[in-house]
Amino acid sequence: MSKVPLLLAAMLLAEPLLAATPTARVDERTSARLERFEDGVPAGVSTLKGRLSLSGEHVKDGSYSLQWDWREGDSLVIRHPFAFRPFVANGADQRRDGITLWIYSARPFEGQYRFQFHKGEQAASSFVMNANFTGWRAAVVAFEVDMQGQPLAGMDRLTITPPAGAASGTAWIDQLGLDMRIDMRHPAADYQLPDLNKTAPSSANRHWTALIHFDRWLQEAQARQALGAGGAGATEPISALIDADLLEGKVGAADALEIARRQLLPDGAIKALAETSHQWEMYATSGVDQKALAALRASTATWKEFGAAMRALAVAFRRSQDAAARGPLRELFLRLNSHLGDQGLVRGSGQGLMHHQGYILRDWAEAVFLMRGELGEQRAQTLQALGYYVGLGRIYEPTSAIVEFNVDVMNTLIQPALYAILMEPDAARRDALLGDLSAWLSASTLKSQGLAGGIKPDGSVFHHGQHYVAYGNGGLAGVTAVLRYLEASRFPVTAQAYARIRDAVLRTRIYSSDGLIPMSLSGRHPDGQQSIAIAPFRSLAQARGAADPELASAYLRLVRGDWAGKKAWGPTEIDRKLARELLAKGVKPEADPQGSWTMNYSSMALHRRDGWLATARGYSRYLAGNESYDRKNLYGRSINYGALEVMPAEGARRGFAAQGWNWNRWPGTTAIQQPLARLEARVLNVEPSAGVEEMLLSEESYAGGLDFRGRQGMFAMKLQGHPKYGDDLVARKSVFMFDERIIAVGSGIGASDRESAVQTTLFQDRLLPGGASADMDGVGTPWSASETRLRLDGSRFARDERGNGWCLASGQTVAFKRGPQDSVDETGRGATRGDFASLVIDHGIAPVNAGYEYAIFIGMPGDAGRKRCGEQGTAKAAYVVLSRSNRAHIVNDRATGLTAYALFEPGAVENDALLQAVSSPAMLMLRSEKDKLSGSFVNPDLNLYQGKDPEQYDASGARRERIVYGLPWMEQPSQPMHTVVTLRGRWKLARPVEGLAVRVNGMNSELMFRTSHAMPVQFDVVRD
Repeated sequence: MSKVPLLLAAMLLAEPLLAATPTARVDERTSARLERFEDGVPAGVSTLKGRLSLSGEHVKDGSYSLQWDWREGDSLVIRHPFAFRPFVANGADQRRDGITLWIYSARPFEGQYRFQFHKGEQAASSFVMNANFTGWRAAVVAFEVDMQGQPLAGMDRLTITPPAGAASGTAWIDQLGLDMRIDMRHPAADYQLPDLNKTAPSSANRHWTALIHFDRWLQEAQARQALGAGGAGATEPISALIDADLLEGKVGAADALEIARRQLLPDGAIKALAETSHQWEMYATSGVDQKALAALRASTATWKEFGAAMRALAVAFRRSQDAAARGPLRELFLRLNSHLGDQGLVRGSGQGLMHHQGYILRDWAEAVFLMRGELGEQRAQTLQALGYYVGLGRIYEPTSAIVEFNVDVMNTLIQPALYAILMEPDAARRDALLGDLSAWLSASTLKSQGLAGGIKPDGSVFHHGQHYVAYGNGGLAGVTAVLRYLEASRFPVTAQAYARIRDAVLRTRIYSSDGLIPMSLSGRHPDGQQSIAIAPFRSLAQARGAADPELASAYLRLVRGDWAGKKAWGPTEIDRKLARELLAKGVKPEADPQGSWTMNYSSMALHRRDGWLATARGYSRYLAGNESYDRKNLYGRSINYGALEVMPAEGARRGFAAQGWNWNRWPGTTAIQQPLARLEARVLNVEPSAGVEEMLLSEESYAGGLDFRGRQGMFAMKLQGHPKYGDDLVARKSVFMFDERIIAVGSGIGASDRESAVQTTLFQDRLLPGGASADMDGVGTPWSASETRLRLDGSRFARDERGNGWCLASGQTVAFKRGPQDSVDETGRGATRGDFASLVIDHGIAPVNAGYEYAIFIGMPGDAGRKRCGEQGTAKAAYVVLSRSNRAHIVNDRATGLTAYALFEPGAVENDALLQAVSSPAMLMLRSEKDKLSGSFVNPDLNLYQGKDPEQYDASGARRERIVYGLPWMEQPSQPMHTVVTLRGRWKLARPVEGLAVRVNGMNSELMFRTSHAMPVQFDVVRD
């Protein structure tokens, strides 16, 4: 491809930093220099024996590259004061200094290009690049990580020597990046630089960057596979389904050609491929001149832009019946596809940087699949490239080595991997690959260890070491689409894998209301708009339809209801059509789910009645309490400090609103009420394998929930702040959920902060037009924008803005307000204002052993709620708090007959008629009926490691900030926990229960629990 002379003047104006004549200066800026060779051969660039010139024959941007015609014994010499800075561990910037370039070869050579850095006459760092390629290849190489030898401050020269033994050759060089700052999560080894980023196969980013590793597995597997007939037509039903899905859009030939021609330059030449992953980001953050970047972007296109153009051409071609229209579509498609290969988009080429490519290559993958019958001689190279960039070989990871099912892979890579398999021309190999894909999917689905990605036994979908709905949506959408396709073949996944995925999909409707999810599940996106996705329900409903009535009924409820969540994840016309088909087959929408659910991999308890959802959530030494990035969720540190959010059936009426939100006051949480300047996160790059992010842990393992027969539930946690911010806050918190009654108890609240009060937030509700007004009995005037403090000399009834009643125990100091509120947005960049009502319990500054007690009567804002609150402390009390000590919170609920125990410490349980002792912290819910005792039990400790993790402490023993990605136990499996619960009296099991044995010891009985994954155990015992 040729660069365009007409652009030269613009390029010269946009690139004043580069030399225009042989006598021009060497750029000595401290920021990075991106040499684009638009202004002549730069000063300081020379050759010993060969010839240098500018060329428009092969380029990576603009009009020219540097053409180096070399001879044996030649060297290309680049004189430049390299700004090498030694790496500083745990600093704010974890990038490394290095060099980047693109190099083109018209033919492959044996041997290697050698890159040698010097300081004067002293040899410093070096690396080699295999010359066995044609087309463009990239090198992104860090001095201290990927080179041999010792980098030196003051290096001033780079020599590049051509492959030894070759008499002569030509190389074209473009985008030579000097003094680049390289994010070490992004470089990808390939067949030219196979030793690059050696830690990639074991890093948190391996699913993106370990492509050469996966490719080697694939080559080894294919060497073992026999070629032959295969199953005749075995994959045609899958291909037909995919074609039908991909051809849903309507793109006409003229529109497609217009979209595609945007990737052409004015003379009709195709733009260069400049951005496949994070190249532009690297240039910009390294300090490359903005005018140079603008010029680069003007003459290039991204992989994503090429993909969109090619997909439009493919859809228009496949939908058109007009031969005259199809010809230009096919011709331009093949031209673009061939060009991408010449630009280096081929098997074995890592593009220098490769990260998040699954989100970038989707359209391209769909395009080449749709045009699989038209690729002709391009098919083999295209198929190999597609298989390489999706990491197809990952399906040959040994089952014993699988520890996760990465959500990015679920979302973005397994569908294009399936396309690559279906494009395989040999039927026997295609069948083998399809069977191996199914087997790998089945194994990966069931093996998600520790905090590793994938689907946990309780339905949590893990990414970034946590249950992350925003990522899980795409993950479940991707994997269920593939499940649907495989159901149409001889290679469905196993029943166990299908059930695990199906259960996770169904669980999403439990932890959402009207599509929206609780704020505590928002991750780094606290915007109030995060939602679940319809697509996974759709795919499973398409797969089995009325044959799975539970799934189909759940799908119909979601499709036919309102959708307050993100519209991109909501129902489409396809859903409405499918819904009509299911209704015609007699499937009816489900009633709104009712009950209680436990999700301890999310440290969460869920409780639903009459359309509303109550969520209690915490964090622990395993599960981070927050995720903050640079300019994302900067004020969300306390979002999971024992959150208790009640979401109404209508999602649009939720209490949260980003405008004016007080970031200290998350409902249910106990937190130090800090000024925004102190609350704002100081986000660092503390791990080379991580980004600029914060994910704070506690030292406590006690945090989670328990349900009783799926009907009633509870939650409890030991809260501990993090010393990064001098936060030594501690508390014991519990929530008990019985039908429409929710009781919250706190004890042991303490902190040493002498500037800001500690408060427990009951609610913070945005005001709704025409809605109810928050108020409190005994307060003679309406709440105002000025906060009012009140010491309660008796129990007091209050109402929120959503029609719920609140019963506050005597002896507490509360504060309340209603009116306009000023704040900042979660990025810290803009002031916001909104109207809110809030009610908090104020524990004061530096409290010692403070506590609280309150109840929520959902949907009872009037006389019924007031009457119930007034009966507390009498024989008619709806509930009784039997204990609010630092050892135990115990609550008895009159209507259900349940007594719920949050046992924070091992040992004796004082003054209890049923329970004598526990051997470790635990939660129980018990109901006694004559000679029968029904119960549920959990030890909420996920037990991913034992003792202290030394990685989280400095030499003095003080806690330090770490990110879970770098911790040695992150992918360790949850180990069983053994707990003995001693009951008063002689008891025996009414029926066998897995994980429970009973032993009578004198006049007491020892219930010996063995729990895994912090999953509840339901049991019944009878008098012996």
